[in-house]
Amino acid sequence: MDRPMRQRTAAIADVPHWFVLLVVTGILVRGGVSPYLWNSIVPYQEPGGSLIVKIHPGSYLLAMLAAWVFLTKARARAALWSAAGAAAIVLTAGIGLLLGLALVRGQTSSVGYLVDSILIAPAIILCVLPMTKDQRERVVKAVIGLALANSAFSLLQVALQSHIMPFPYFTSGVGFRASGLLGHPLLTGAHHVVAVLVLQTTTASPRVKAIATAFLLLGTLAGQARVATIVSTIVVALIVLRGIRAGLASGRLDPIAFFVTAVCLVALLPTIVLAVTSSGALDRILAGLNDESARARVDVYRIFQFLSDQEYLFGTDLEYANRIMRNVLKLEHIESPFVVYTLQFGLVGALLFSLSLVAFFLLLAVTQTFHVRLAAAAYVAIALTNNQLAAKGPSLALATALLIGASRLQQQKPHRRQNAPYRRQTRQHLVASRVLPGPP
Repeated sequence: MDRPMRQRTAAIADVPHWFVLLVVTGILVRGGVSPYLWNSIVPYQEPGGSLIVKIHPGSYLLAMLAAWVFLTKARARAALWSAAGAAAIVLTAGIGLLLGLALVRGQTSSVGYLVDSILIAPAIILCVLPMTKDQRERVVKAVIGLALANSAFSLLQVALQSHIMPFPYFTSGVGFRASGLLGHPLLTGAHHVVAVLVLQTTTASPRVKAIATAFLLLGTLAGQARVATIVSTIVVALIVLRGIRAGLASGRLDPIAFFVTAVCLVALLPTIVLAVTSSGALDRILAGLNDESARARVDVYRIFQFLSDQEYLFGTDLEYANRIMRNVLKLEHIESPFVVYTLQFGLVGALLFSLSLVAFFLLLAVTQTFHVRLAAAAYVAIALTNNQLAAKGPSLALATALLIGASRLQQQKPHRRQNAPYRRQTRQHLVASRVLPGPP
């Protein structure tokens, strides 16, 4: 094979294994090193300072890998014509629009999250798209492994009643809230519900899936994220019901054994609920949705009454808005991504970027399996109840890695082996082939 032919073959070949390893490393670093932990090393979240330290090291690695695979692999460039590739292009265009608006207005000091937490999602898509089915499953299993490690660390925090790692919130209030490795209970809830659903698309055994699902649900309870706990419970119920229906329809599930098991579980349910309640894991949920935290998600919209028409349409200084939040509305954070987008980029910019986010998730999920589509919907439902899509964090990066990684795990059916042309095995042919003895 001549050199030009070898170069063309290498350009369309599968991505090397070292590339997959580095992509997994970048995703795990982005998720496992929380913003608060990294901020204790460098001024990552502090106002002002160099732009270099405002980007997470995991984001740097993933961005460089995306650039390398785009420039060297024709397969990666061709994959941009797929629905997932279109999702990456649409979201990148939306981010470009907001960055352009920020440059025109001269207010670029508070847009670092667009690059560090949102633009990294298209980079992950570009890295994962050219991978084979086996390589994608390695990425998915690694990210699910991070979720399991996060759940274990959350349970350890609850047992010790200490966050162990840097965490500035929830020093008082109803119950102890574990922050986990991700750095925040809300991030834990969003990541775990996606991991539970994508886990069902892997090649793991049903027993492993059941144990891992229960463990991830415990991790979510440890963080006491109310919306995430409710959504996770509904998701697990749907998974169980679909599994029961499939098992009964295929005959793999004995109806009598299922009935006995169900009766035993119902009998044990009060004990399980009592144990979880006594541990304090349901304190915030049992307290209802009428506490200070829940009201803050409604009161945040009152900020618009303090803005002029021009500020409402074209945005205002975010620091000025934060002062109104703290001093007038008595709120610590803006717990709504749409409010943040409107304050920074105006109503027009917020609507256009919100549409790009909606298109991003629709394109990622439109051609996928039931579990992946449900995972995308559940993630959006949880993310819209807080500001994780408008702040520095690994939420969107981890969700994107799972959604794009799972896109081939159940869709590719094994190719049927083409049987060789049938040739009738007559006695004369077998004799000629010396399989049977000839006539005496």
